[in-house]
Amino acid sequence: MNLENLKTFLTIVETKSLSKTANVLYLSQSTISHRLKQLEKELETKLIQRNRGEREVTLTLEGEDFVELAKKWVLLWEETTRWKEKDFRLKIKIGCSDSLNTCVFPPLYKLLMKNNSLLTIKVRSHWSTVIIKLVENYELDFGLVLMPVNNNNVIIEPLFDERFVVVSFKEKGLQDTVHPKDLDPKNEIYFYHGPEYKIWHNYWWDPATINRSTVDTASLLLSIFDSPNYWAIVPMSMARLFKENIDIKISELSKPAPNRICYKVKHRMPKKTALPSIEIFEEKLHEYIESNTMKKLIE
Repeated sequence: MNLENLKTFLTIVETKSLSKTANVLYLSQSTISHRLKQLEKELETKLIQRNRGEREVTLTLEGEDFVELAKKWVLLWEETTRWKEKDFRLKIKIGCSDSLNTCVFPPLYKLLMKNNSLLTIKVRSHWSTVIIKLVENYELDFGLVLMPVNNNNVIIEPLFDERFVVVSFKEKGLQDTVHPKDLDPKNEIYFYHGPEYKIWHNYWWDPATINRSTVDTASLLLSIFDSPNYWAIVPMSMARLFKENIDIKISELSKPAPNRICYKVKHRMPKKTALPSIEIFEEKLHEYIESNTMKKLIE
Protein backbone atom coordinates (compact mmCIF):
# COMPACT_ATOMS: atom_id res chain seq x y z
CA MET A 1 0.00 0.00 0.00
CA ASN A 2 1.47 3.34 -1.08
CA LEU A 3 1.58 5.93 1.72
CA GLU A 4 1.27 8.93 -0.62
CA ASN A 5 -1.83 7.45 -2.24
CA LEU A 6 -3.42 6.92 1.18
CA LYS A 7 -2.64 10.49 2.28
CA THR A 8 -4.04 11.82 -1.00
CA PHE A 9 -7.28 9.88 -0.47
CA LEU A 10 -7.66 11.22 3.08
CA THR A 11 -7.07 14.78 1.86
CA ILE A 12 -9.80 14.30 -0.77
CA VAL A 13 -12.11 13.13 2.04
CA GLU A 14 -11.41 16.39 3.93
CA THR A 15 -11.67 18.80 0.99
CA LYS A 16 -14.37 16.92 -0.98
CA SER A 17 -12.63 18.18 -4.11
CA LEU A 18 -9.82 16.98 -6.38
CA SER A 19 -8.83 20.55 -7.30
CA LYS A 20 -8.69 21.68 -3.65
CA THR A 21 -6.66 18.58 -2.79
CA ALA A 22 -4.22 19.50 -5.56
CA ASN A 23 -3.85 22.99 -4.04
CA VAL A 24 -3.35 21.66 -0.51
CA LEU A 25 -0.69 19.16 -1.59
CA TYR A 26 0.91 21.50 -4.16
CA LEU A 27 0.37 18.94 -6.92
CA SER A 28 -1.37 18.95 -10.27
CA GLN A 29 -4.95 17.71 -10.45
CA SER A 30 -3.84 15.01 -12.88
CA THR A 31 -1.39 13.69 -10.24
CA ILE A 32 -4.20 13.60 -7.67
CA SER A 33 -6.43 11.67 -10.09
CA HIS A 34 -3.60 9.27 -10.91
CA ARG A 35 -2.92 8.52 -7.23
CA LEU A 36 -6.61 7.92 -6.58
CA LYS A 37 -6.86 5.54 -9.55
CA GLN A 38 -3.78 3.64 -8.32
CA LEU A 39 -5.34 3.19 -4.88
CA GLU A 40 -8.69 2.08 -6.29
CA LYS A 41 -6.92 -0.37 -8.60
CA GLU A 42 -4.93 -1.83 -5.70
CA LEU A 43 -8.08 -2.20 -3.57
CA GLU A 44 -10.12 -3.39 -6.55
CA THR A 45 -12.99 -1.08 -5.65
CA LYS A 46 -14.24 2.44 -6.34
CA LEU A 47 -13.73 4.89 -3.46
CA ILE A 48 -14.84 8.23 -4.89
CA GLN A 49 -17.95 9.11 -6.88
CA ARG A 50 -17.46 12.02 -9.31
CA ASN A 51 -20.75 13.37 -10.69
CA ARG A 52 -20.90 15.56 -13.78
CA GLY A 53 -21.73 19.19 -13.06
CA GLU A 54 -20.93 18.92 -9.33
CA ARG A 55 -17.80 20.51 -7.83
CA GLU A 56 -17.67 18.26 -4.80
CA VAL A 57 -16.99 14.55 -4.90
CA THR A 58 -18.74 12.01 -2.70
CA LEU A 59 -17.57 8.79 -1.13
CA THR A 60 -18.93 5.46 -2.24
CA LEU A 61 -20.04 3.05 0.48
CA GLU A 62 -16.71 1.27 0.11
CA GLY A 63 -14.95 4.63 0.36
CA GLU A 64 -16.74 5.47 3.60
CA ASP A 65 -15.78 2.08 5.05
CA PHE A 66 -12.16 2.58 4.02
CA VAL A 67 -11.64 6.01 5.64
CA GLU A 68 -10.93 4.76 9.19
CA LEU A 69 -8.77 1.93 7.92
CA ALA A 70 -6.74 4.40 5.83
CA LYS A 71 -6.24 6.65 8.89
CA LYS A 72 -5.01 3.70 10.95
CA TRP A 73 -2.69 2.63 8.13
CA VAL A 74 -1.13 6.12 7.87
CA LEU A 75 -0.78 6.37 11.65
CA LEU A 76 0.91 2.96 11.84
CA TRP A 77 3.23 3.94 9.00
CA GLU A 78 4.24 7.15 10.78
CA GLU A 79 4.80 5.36 14.09
CA THR A 80 6.94 2.75 12.33
CA THR A 81 9.03 5.50 10.73
CA ARG A 82 9.58 7.18 14.10
CA TRP A 83 10.56 3.84 15.59
CA LYS A 84 13.09 3.23 12.80
CA GLU A 85 14.62 6.68 13.31
CA LYS A 86 14.74 6.39 17.10
CA ASP A 87 18.18 6.65 18.69
CA PHE A 88 18.60 3.35 20.52
CA ARG A 89 22.00 4.23 21.97
CA LEU A 90 22.26 4.26 25.74
CA LYS A 91 23.22 7.43 27.56
CA ILE A 92 25.44 7.99 30.59
CA LYS A 93 26.27 11.13 32.60
CA ILE A 94 29.86 11.14 33.87
CA GLY A 95 31.48 13.50 36.35
CA CYS A 96 35.27 13.70 36.36
CA SER A 97 38.01 15.80 37.95
CA ASP A 98 39.44 18.41 35.59
CA SER A 99 42.98 17.03 35.37
CA LEU A 100 41.66 13.53 34.65
CA ASN A 101 39.38 14.87 31.92
CA THR A 102 42.24 16.84 30.40
CA CYS A 103 45.14 14.42 30.72
CA VAL A 104 43.92 10.84 31.22
CA PHE A 105 40.55 10.04 29.70
CA PRO A 106 40.31 11.80 26.28
CA PRO A 107 41.32 8.58 24.42
CA LEU A 108 38.52 6.70 26.21
CA TYR A 109 35.99 9.41 25.40
CA LYS A 110 37.03 9.41 21.74
CA LEU A 111 36.51 5.65 21.60
CA LEU A 112 33.04 5.92 23.11
CA MET A 113 32.06 8.81 20.83
CA LYS A 114 32.59 6.84 17.63
CA ASN A 115 29.46 6.51 15.49
CA ASN A 116 29.15 2.77 16.05
CA SER A 117 29.29 3.08 19.83
CA LEU A 118 26.26 1.90 21.79
CA LEU A 119 26.83 4.63 24.37
CA THR A 120 26.32 8.39 24.28
CA ILE A 121 28.40 10.13 26.94
CA LYS A 122 27.82 13.43 28.69
CA VAL A 123 30.97 14.46 30.57
CA ARG A 124 31.20 17.23 33.17
CA SER A 125 34.21 18.49 35.13
CA HIS A 126 33.74 19.10 38.87
CA TRP A 127 35.59 18.92 42.16
CA SER A 128 35.65 15.44 43.70
CA THR A 129 33.29 16.39 46.54
CA VAL A 130 30.76 17.79 44.08
CA ILE A 131 30.93 14.69 41.86
CA ILE A 132 30.26 12.37 44.79
CA LYS A 133 27.27 14.48 45.83
CA LEU A 134 25.88 14.53 42.27
CA VAL A 135 26.19 10.74 42.03
CA GLU A 136 24.39 10.43 45.36
CA ASN A 137 21.56 12.65 44.07
CA TYR A 138 21.27 10.69 40.77
CA GLU A 139 22.36 13.76 38.79
CA LEU A 140 25.38 11.77 37.57
CA ASP A 141 25.52 8.05 36.77
CA PHE A 142 29.27 7.60 37.28
CA GLY A 143 32.14 9.53 38.81
CA LEU A 144 35.93 9.59 38.48
CA VAL A 145 37.53 11.44 41.38
CA LEU A 146 40.87 12.03 43.09
CA MET A 147 39.75 12.63 46.66
CA PRO A 148 37.32 10.13 48.20
CA VAL A 149 34.74 11.35 50.69
CA ASN A 150 32.85 9.03 53.04
CA ASN A 151 29.29 8.64 51.84
CA ASN A 152 27.02 5.72 52.70
CA ASN A 153 24.98 6.08 49.51
CA VAL A 154 27.82 5.62 47.04
CA ILE A 155 30.52 3.03 46.36
CA ILE A 156 34.03 4.46 45.95
CA GLU A 157 36.79 2.14 44.73
CA PRO A 158 40.39 2.78 43.59
CA LEU A 159 40.86 2.53 39.83
CA PHE A 160 44.54 3.28 39.19
CA ASP A 161 47.42 5.27 40.64
CA GLU A 162 50.32 7.24 39.17
CA ARG A 163 53.49 8.82 40.50
CA PHE A 164 54.37 12.51 40.74
CA VAL A 165 57.25 14.01 38.78
CA VAL A 166 58.87 17.41 38.35
CA VAL A 167 58.38 19.33 35.11
CA SER A 168 60.78 22.13 34.16
CA PHE A 169 62.34 23.71 31.10
CA LYS A 170 65.48 21.99 29.89
CA GLU A 171 67.44 25.25 30.29
CA LYS A 172 66.92 24.96 34.04
CA GLY A 173 69.32 22.02 33.99
CA LEU A 174 67.58 19.71 36.46
CA GLN A 175 68.92 16.18 36.71
CA ASP A 176 66.94 13.07 35.76
CA THR A 177 66.31 12.57 39.48
CA VAL A 178 66.10 15.49 41.91
CA HIS A 179 65.82 15.87 45.66
CA PRO A 180 63.01 18.16 46.87
CA LYS A 181 65.54 20.36 48.67
CA ASP A 182 67.30 21.05 45.35
CA LEU A 183 64.19 22.83 44.05
CA ASP A 184 63.79 26.56 44.69
CA PRO A 185 60.26 26.99 46.10
CA LYS A 186 60.12 30.63 44.94
CA ASN A 187 59.93 29.41 41.32
CA GLU A 188 57.29 26.75 41.89
CA ILE A 189 53.82 26.92 40.39
CA TYR A 190 51.87 25.01 43.00
CA PHE A 191 49.10 22.61 42.02
CA TYR A 192 47.02 21.17 44.85
CA HIS A 193 46.81 17.38 44.58
CA GLY A 194 44.93 16.50 47.75
CA PRO A 195 45.56 16.29 51.51
CA GLU A 196 48.24 13.55 51.42
CA TYR A 197 50.21 15.43 48.82
CA LYS A 198 49.87 18.64 50.84
CA ILE A 199 51.33 16.94 53.93
CA TRP A 200 54.28 15.70 51.86
CA HIS A 201 54.75 19.12 50.26
CA ASN A 202 54.62 20.98 53.58
CA TYR A 203 57.27 18.62 54.98
CA TRP A 204 59.81 19.80 52.40
CA TRP A 205 58.73 23.43 52.00
CA ASP A 206 57.28 25.46 54.86
CA PRO A 207 54.09 27.08 53.51
CA ALA A 208 54.30 29.85 56.12
CA THR A 209 57.57 31.22 54.77
CA ILE A 210 56.94 31.08 51.02
CA ASN A 211 54.41 33.01 48.93
CA ARG A 212 54.05 30.86 45.81
CA SER A 213 51.82 31.02 42.71
CA THR A 214 48.94 28.53 42.69
CA VAL A 215 46.68 27.14 39.95
CA ASP A 216 43.86 24.59 40.01
CA THR A 217 43.49 23.27 36.44
CA ALA A 218 45.85 21.45 34.12
CA SER A 219 45.02 23.69 31.16
CA LEU A 220 45.79 26.84 33.17
CA LEU A 221 49.11 25.45 34.39
CA LEU A 222 50.07 24.60 30.82
CA SER A 223 49.06 28.07 29.60
CA ILE A 224 51.18 30.02 32.09
CA PHE A 225 54.17 27.68 32.23
CA ASP A 226 56.42 29.90 30.10
CA SER A 227 59.45 30.89 32.18
CA PRO A 228 62.78 28.97 32.20
CA ASN A 229 62.83 29.27 36.00
CA TYR A 230 59.45 27.68 36.59
CA TRP A 231 58.95 24.17 37.88
CA ALA A 232 55.92 22.22 39.06
CA ILE A 233 55.14 18.85 40.55
CA VAL A 234 52.48 17.04 38.56
CA PRO A 235 51.25 13.46 37.99
CA MET A 236 52.93 11.63 35.12
CA SER A 237 49.86 11.85 32.86
CA MET A 238 49.94 15.65 33.12
CA ALA A 239 53.68 15.69 32.46
CA ARG A 240 53.12 13.68 29.27
CA LEU A 241 50.56 16.25 28.10
CA PHE A 242 53.01 19.06 28.85
CA LYS A 243 55.74 17.36 26.85
CA GLU A 244 53.45 17.11 23.82
CA ASN A 245 52.96 20.88 23.85
CA ILE A 246 56.20 22.43 25.17
CA ASP A 247 59.84 21.38 25.31
CA ILE A 248 60.17 20.35 28.95
CA LYS A 249 62.21 17.95 31.03
CA ILE A 250 60.57 15.36 33.27
CA SER A 251 62.52 14.54 36.43
CA GLU A 252 61.85 11.87 39.04
CA LEU A 253 61.79 12.72 42.75
CA SER A 254 64.35 10.96 44.95
CA LYS A 255 61.94 11.45 47.86
CA PRO A 256 58.65 10.93 46.06
CA ALA A 257 55.23 12.09 47.11
CA PRO A 258 52.53 9.46 47.69
CA ASN A 259 51.08 8.30 44.38
CA ARG A 260 47.96 10.02 43.14
CA ILE A 261 44.99 7.63 43.18
CA CYS A 262 41.99 7.85 40.87
CA TYR A 263 38.73 6.43 42.25
CA LYS A 264 35.54 5.37 40.51
CA VAL A 265 32.22 6.34 42.07
CA LYS A 266 28.84 4.62 41.65
CA HIS A 267 25.56 4.88 43.51
CA ARG A 268 24.98 2.01 45.90
CA MET A 269 21.47 1.63 44.45
CA PRO A 270 21.64 2.94 40.86
CA LYS A 271 18.49 3.47 38.83
CA LYS A 272 17.50 0.41 36.82
CA THR A 273 17.36 2.51 33.66
CA ALA A 274 21.00 3.53 34.16
CA LEU A 275 22.38 0.04 34.86
CA PRO A 276 23.02 -1.03 31.22
CA SER A 277 24.88 2.22 30.53
CA ILE A 278 26.96 1.92 33.69
CA GLU A 279 27.88 -1.69 32.90
CA ILE A 280 29.01 -0.85 29.36
CA PHE A 281 30.97 2.22 30.48
CA GLU A 282 32.65 0.38 33.33
CA GLU A 283 33.67 -2.45 31.01
CA LYS A 284 35.19 0.00 28.50
CA LEU A 285 36.81 1.94 31.35
CA HIS A 286 38.65 -1.11 32.69
CA GLU A 287 39.70 -2.13 29.18
CA TYR A 288 41.20 1.33 28.76
CA ILE A 289 42.99 1.22 32.12
CA GLU A 290 44.67 -2.04 31.06
CA SER A 291 45.50 -0.78 27.56
CA ASN A 292 48.94 0.14 26.23
CA THR A 293 47.68 3.68 25.67
CA MET A 294 47.09 4.09 29.39
CA LYS A 295 50.33 2.40 30.36
CA LYS A 296 52.35 4.76 28.15
CA LEU A 297 50.53 7.68 29.73
CA ILE A 298 51.36 6.97 33.36
CA GLU A 299 54.49 4.80 33.30
